[in-house]
Amino acid sequence: MSYTPSIAIMGLEASGKTVLMTVMAKKLSQTSNRGYFLDPIGLRTMKYIERNWAILQGNEWPASTPPGEMFKLKWNFHVQTGRSTCETASLQMIDAAGQDMRQLFSDESVLEQLPEHFRPLVQYMQNASILLVVLNIKDYIGEGDTTRKIENQAALKYALDVLQKSNRRAALIFTQMDQYSEFIDSRGGLENFCREELPYIYNAYVSSQKNPLIGVAAVNRTEVREMSDGTFQRVPAPGFDSDGLEQIGDWLAARVLELCQQEKAKEKAEKIRLEQERKQREREQNQTQENASPPWGSIITFLAIVGIIIAVIVANLGGSGESSDGGGFSSFVPPPPKPPVVSAVSATNTCNTGIFDCWSHHAEISCMVFNPDKSANIKITAYMMTSTGYLQKRERSVYIEQNHFYSAQFYFNNLNFCPMKQKW
Repeated sequence: MSYTPSIAIMGLEASGKTVLMTVMAKKLSQTSNRGYFLDPIGLRTMKYIERNWAILQGNEWPASTPPGEMFKLKWNFHVQTGRSTCETASLQMIDAAGQDMRQLFSDESVLEQLPEHFRPLVQYMQNASILLVVLNIKDYIGEGDTTRKIENQAALKYALDVLQKSNRRAALIFTQMDQYSEFIDSRGGLENFCREELPYIYNAYVSSQKNPLIGVAAVNRTEVREMSDGTFQRVPAPGFDSDGLEQIGDWLAARVLELCQQEKAKEKAEKIRLEQERKQREREQNQTQENASPPWGSIITFLAIVGIIIAVIVANLGGSGESSDGGGFSSFVPPPPKPPVVSAVSATNTCNTGIFDCWSHHAEISCMVFNPDKSANIKITAYMMTSTGYLQKRERSVYIEQNHFYSAQFYFNNLNFCPMKQKW
């Protein structure tokens, strides 16, 4: 099963994560020249996104998720690596109430004695290999309550402390940049703003440039409208667009490729390690076997016996010193001998051996060798005796697993006679 990184999105209430995810899902749902796209999984995710998108197109904001409720949404994030290949990450978002996020990470005792309804949310974030932490800029520059402002930072700081223990990748996403971009520029950019307004998060997670800061405007054009109750509210303007989503997509794509390459390197290293261990075990088994057996115990000379049998055949062939056809071959056919018994390693085995083909001074001999002991490299030797007493020798070393047969064939040529074809 291939490795699939997972991506999680988290943020406090009114941070803009629902709008961000809705617009990202729509804008990144098609393959672009940037080489990645989001593919929704299941009807629930598609319906959720299309419903929220229709609300935004109608110049309204989607309703906030009520406390205690969670919507599990899933996508495949495909990153193209070649013309026909790509890596895939599983992007999951639990659209939980920001109040639940705040409660979860505002008090250490909540995590220590985790309520049942929080467990899916915590598991979702702890299992992620990549985190998108969503922050609304107005929570830090428009928050008049100093205590509330500190609580906002403390909750996110504690969440990062808990979730980054396993060295996850994380990006801090600042929303509503369309409204605050000039202010952020006047403060020297996002990094300087974070240093001044979120010092604890900056010192722990930004100053080392380990986690990037990305400013986005999921809805980059808004307008102020008078509501039915006489109040005024900023709402999406007709024909709005988005800014900064490509930065998120580019960063996610780079992290997905990085994680997949690291995992492939680990798998390759593990395969090499296992192969080295296997070879080491074989060497140790062979050494143990050689030490425990007499010098000839690991050598199967299954045709040494055949050589004796052939010698008997040859003697019978040459007994009269004549051939029936006037040539160098005898028409004498000896009776087929019983299957020879050959000692292999430490057990006695029956080796069905025979001259299975013969033509014009050439012959082939085959044998089925059975290894009842530990898997090992076994040397197999074959002999063929000519009528002039010359002994031809053939041998090879093969690896035979325990309780397995090996079919060996040996070829002999330049024979002064052709033994009659036999099946033993």
